[in-house]
Amino acid sequence: MKSNSSSIHTRQKYFSSLLLLLMFIFFSQMVSGQFTGEIRGTWFAAIKDNEVHIEFSKDENSKSSSSSTFLLNELSSLPKEQNGEFKIIREAGSLLFNGKFSNNIGTGSYVFTPAKSYSEYMNSKGINDLSANDLFAFLIVDIKKEYVQMLLNNGYKGFTKSELIPLAALDIDEAYIKIWKQNGYTDIKLSDLIPLKSLGVTAEYINAFSEIGYKNISASNLIPMKSLGITPGYVKGFQDMGFKNIALSDLIPLKSLGVTPEYVKGFLDLGFKDFELSEMIPLKSTGVTPEYISSMQKKGLNYKSLNKYMQLKSMEENH
Repeated sequence: MKSNSSSIHTRQKYFSSLLLLLMFIFFSQMVSGQFTGEIRGTWFAAIKDNEVHIEFSKDENSKSSSSSTFLLNELSSLPKEQNGEFKIIREAGSLLFNGKFSNNIGTGSYVFTPAKSYSEYMNSKGINDLSANDLFAFLIVDIKKEYVQMLLNNGYKGFTKSELIPLAALDIDEAYIKIWKQNGYTDIKLSDLIPLKSLGVTAEYINAFSEIGYKNISASNLIPMKSLGITPGYVKGFQDMGFKNIALSDLIPLKSLGVTPEYVKGFLDLGFKDFELSEMIPLKSTGVTPEYISSMQKKGLNYKSLNKYMQLKSMEENH
């Protein structure tokens, strides 16, 4: 139960990064084309400790909304009990708010004004066709010019505006990129860094697998492994039972189906010795358990092959 909970949590973290990307695409598609000027709408905010959480709705599409949390010291003086103005200024543009706060709750209207020079800079770096909605999203995530230059300096060319949002939102910085390069992943893709960072894949995680015989695991394997909660301890549990050289292509379905060392031990305890760990995949998928085999043996069905019990279980399911 504990491992299932962990798997659910890591999958949720992974999908949250995808939601960031979908949010950006949704915003950017509302207004197409080049630099288009201001965005207006309404806002609702709540202050908690030293942060302000602000929800934005846009006049051009009342059903669209987004939200972000800002540090209080990033905002100019907040109007209390009577209408006033305050601002948030970032490289992508400025947000001018009108409204008031009462008991740490505020509401009012806003105007987003994109920074034309910022748009021109992005265009010069290959980030083309930025609409006002694109730039609004860039302000929310606070994508700086130096961040784009850092990606370019690390050899990443041709990345798009739709990749920048999750990269910056997940704080995939130069230090994180260097960790991967230092561990042999010299050609790692930006599209892989997003789920790797979201899932919390670290150098320690990779090195722990290296210590039990798994070296040079590809990013395409690390992502589902971490998402499913496959740990070195999980693998070592099988190795300690005599199953060596387990293929990564088997580990993923084994964990996905809930095959545990305890499950496998149940078959060993029944006297089954000569089988491959990969056989547990169709066995578990069919619903064959050590308890099921034990119940069949009590009925006089003593087969030497696990496959026979799988066939028996399938016949029962079909009748």
